[in-house]
Amino acid sequence: MNIAAAYLTHHLLVHPVTGLKMRMSLTIVTAVHESMGASTRSRGRVPPPLRPGESGRGRRRRSGRLAVLIGAGVLLAAACASDDVTDASTDDRTPTVVASMSIWADVVENVTCNGLVQVESLAPPGVDTHTYEPSLRDRAKMDDANMIVVNGLGLEASLEDTLDAVAADGTPVFVIGDHIEPLTAADSEDDQSDDPPDDESDDHADEADAHGHDHEGGADPHIWFDPVRISGTLDELADTIAEATGLPEAELAACTQDYKDALRDAHTDIVDLVEGLAPEQRVLVTNHDSLRYFADRYGFRVVGTVIPAATTAAEASIARLEELAHVIEHEGVVAIFGDTTHASATLDELASQAGVVVVSLHTDSLGPARSAHSSYIGLLTTNAKAIVTALQSGGKEQ
Repeated sequence: MNIAAAYLTHHLLVHPVTGLKMRMSLTIVTAVHESMGASTRSRGRVPPPLRPGESGRGRRRRSGRLAVLIGAGVLLAAACASDDVTDASTDDRTPTVVASMSIWADVVENVTCNGLVQVESLAPPGVDTHTYEPSLRDRAKMDDANMIVVNGLGLEASLEDTLDAVAADGTPVFVIGDHIEPLTAADSEDDQSDDPPDDESDDHADEADAHGHDHEGGADPHIWFDPVRISGTLDELADTIAEATGLPEAELAACTQDYKDALRDAHTDIVDLVEGLAPEQRVLVTNHDSLRYFADRYGFRVVGTVIPAATTAAEASIARLEELAHVIEHEGVVAIFGDTTHASATLDELASQAGVVVVSLHTDSLGPARSAHSSYIGLLTTNAKAIVTALQSGGKEQ
């Protein structure tokens, strides 16, 4: 009974709302108890005072009933307090931001100070975003989110209907590709060699155009390979997150600036790394058309791709592979850069016949947790090191 009294006193005095609910509960308990007493007296069954040596069964019975009533009041009041706690936890829950892929999930985590929001990625690390098919669970995540962050430029083609529906329901969708100037198919043509190996290249070029960029407006979606472009979108991203979640703008702005500084340092490191390559060494052949932004930023030429498109869902033709073999020989290519998320027997066969090595890069997804490429900055720097090392070594195995 002392414990119950202490509990009641504390909540009655300290918690106004809970105290009000508890006072109402105790009023009910008191009324019931008085009613029971009145009923007993009206039937003339009020027991006389307990005399020495007399049985205490009747008094214990009355005390038991009183204890049950007070206990019920305590439980009812505790339930009221529990309701208050539940309501508070619901109101104070951590905001959720859903990203379409692991790269953008990491970017959001850094912009939001690594903990102010719960960040979830639809396509997990190691999964090819080009071919990822969303599930019903993914739809539920998006419905419950405060905000969604996607790449755009046609990368999330399988999500477009769902994103339209979620946006129509009022959930903000931040499309990173809408905040940059993307590279297009025309820009890609500028990267090609000005001296084709033979006249057949012109014939095969028409075929390549037919299989070219199949993303929105011919835009290349692999924007994350240019940290300078991405850094320029972060202030707008942070502002949108603050508006969608109610988080303090000043705190997000400070974390965003720190992250922009880190991206600038990573960009500087890559520039310094690339300076060790002669201009004629800066020639790339890739599995699919994924490194144009890297080439545009750091002074490389992409002279060919095994899959002549910006998506791994496409396929290479025999004519295309024959043309690419000529290009590799003519340009003195020493390595073909593939994707860890897309194994390709065609790529391996082409590399073997051309006498070059295959170097796997993390192009469309972060790597496993705690690996060198488990963050966006780690992906940028480890890919750059792998590219430069392969080209400096003349394609020799490291």
